[in-house]
Amino acid sequence: MKINSNRRNNFMSTTQSEHLEEDQIIVSEIVQNILCEQISIEKTDLNPDLYIYEDLKIDSLDLVEIIKQIEETFDIKIDDSKILYMNTLQEFIDFTLQTVYMKHGLEYLQNKKFK
Repeated sequence: MKINSNRRNNFMSTTQSEHLEEDQIIVSEIVQNILCEQISIEKTDLNPDLYIYEDLKIDSLDLVEIIKQIEETFDIKIDDSKILYMNTLQEFIDFTLQTVYMKHGLEYLQNKKFK
């Protein structure tokens, strides 16, 4: 039985999409946990649309510690200059995920078993 190439491509896209969603959840959970610990906020008070500096009141010292913990957790180096252009928590999470992918590849989070 021959598999329709379009069907196979759709399956691969679905699988990749599922991995991306799982990876976003993993990174989001870890970043939120670090934030909760660092700035003493309840996880229930966090949402992706919160502004990092205005809503969460993160100062430069908090940010340095948050970045350090994220870098250690994911074995990455975050470009501090790019963080200044992040507005929302979701942008920060997306940037972290992108940085993980650029350093380790797409399978890193799935293989690392952060769950």
